Amino acid sequence: MPPPTPLAIGANIFSVGSPSTMSDGQPNSPEINTTVPQLSSPQVPTDDKLVRWLESLSCDRLTISKFIAEEYTFSDIMELVSRDDLRRMNLRGGVECRIWREIVKVRQSGNHTTVYNSSMDSD
Repeated sequence: MPPPTPLAIGANIFSVGSPSTMSDGQPNSPEINTTVPQLSSPQVPTDDKLVRWLESLSCDRLTISKFIAEEYTFSDIMELVSRDDLRRMNLRGGVECRIWREIVKVRQSGNHTTVYNSSMDSD
């Protein structure tokens, strides 16, 4: 069998083929750091207007938390979000339909601030 072929990666040279051994008889393999650094999880900002609007549509806490996790704002929802965006959030079907129906109504009215405020006044 031919000797192992050295493989250079960066400044390290590894043997490809059978592992070599150190003087103490242990396999000579490069140490690999498998520790994943822990990132601090900053608190996700919450758009209270969006939360109140979702609550007015009888959305449960899980649904609301999905919107918060995506860091959507009320303006994002009213102006930019598509039906496909909602589908990708894996909402329950009925909840998705209620939210999308309201988004369409608000967009057709042309003024999401007025529609939002008047819908909240009826509570």
